[in-house]
Amino acid sequence: MTVDSMRMGQTDDEIASMELVAVPATGERLSVRIAISRPIQTAHGDWSCAGGGTPLVQFPRIGIHGCDAFQALALAVAEIRWQLEHFVTSGGQLLFADDSSGKAVSLDAIFGRCKIE
Repeated sequence: MTVDSMRMGQTDDEIASMELVAVPATGERLSVRIAISRPIQTAHGDWSCAGGGTPLVQFPRIGIHGCDAFQALALAVAEIRWQLEHFVTSGGQLLFADDSSGKAVSLDAIFGRCKIE
């Protein structure tokens, strides 16, 4: 499974997704769908988790790898958070797609207060 298949919604292995609105420092509004797939074991014995979030979050075509399924999934979620943190610290804002209040949502509201470092 590749990032392209995740972008196109062509996978039955998707285990979680969310819809956001991203507002870069320039002010335009972008619809963002972030999705992650179930980890799969590779031919080498490690595990890979595909995901991405058009157009904001980009995963390697081969996914995020870990020594087991849990680590691959945890690292994939951490990668999504890291990329969203970069967007926010660069002046961007994130909004829940279904929230008409226009209030920015914090990454802690999405991922919880505990973050992987």
